[in-house]
Amino acid sequence: MTPKQTQIKLVEAALLAREPVDQVEAINRGWGLRLGALIHRLKGRGWPVLAVRDHNNGLARYHLPGEWMPHTHQPPVVENSNTGRLTADSGMMRGDRHPDSTNPPA
Repeated sequence: MTPKQTQIKLVEAALLAREPVDQVEAINRGWGLRLGALIHRLKGRGWPVLAVRDHNNGLARYHLPGEWMPHTHQPPVVENSNTGRLTADSGMMRGDRHPDSTNPPA
């Protein structure tokens, strides 16, 4: 697991535990200096992360709404090591048929 993947998993776990997350907390826990980038990736994956800014100090505190949980049936999103872009990974190799496919293998 790359450092970015580890960082995002730690942020995911904190959000799912309903802990508010901010940049100061991220630094104190050793999650890195770019919490905003990790939150952006989660939002790109469909996570409805909300931001609250307290006291007009520019510091955003992130949390998930209500009882929201990620859908487990969605394919995981992985980072392409060559491009750095996020792509859905179905776990299948090229040419494999999806288990729900109506066409049986030849």
